[in-house]
Amino acid sequence: MPHVDATRNDTDSHSSGKGVRGSEAVGRDVHLPGFHEVQTSEKLTGQYCPRNEMKKLEAELWNLKVIEESDKIERYVGGLPDMIHGNIVASKPKTMQEAIEMATKLMDKRVSTMAERQVKTRGS
Repeated sequence: MPHVDATRNDTDSHSSGKGVRGSEAVGRDVHLPGFHEVQTSEKLTGQYCPRNEMKKLEAELWNLKVIEESDKIERYVGGLPDMIHGNIVASKPKTMQEAIEMATKLMDKRVSTMAERQVKTRGS
């Protein structure tokens, strides 16, 4: 069973010079009624973090994730060759995966176009 170190107030005097309310720290086990009944994080969340606070925290976390993802995309797109950079920026990808897929398709298309041109110039 959990225990808490508690302070004991022997004199209940406010002027004993021993700290707050004249208490001295002693190593006693204090058993909190019902403490062992709180077993799930759901119960703890409901008791110690009100629903509106949870919603605020969830929204804040979501916003941070969106900002982080946007920063990653911006850095990735910024490093792409000029020939596809503008196309990716114009399409405004929402996820890193989407930006990578778009860049890959555009690069593949660009490479195949260049290869076709080389074949044509060699055949002429």
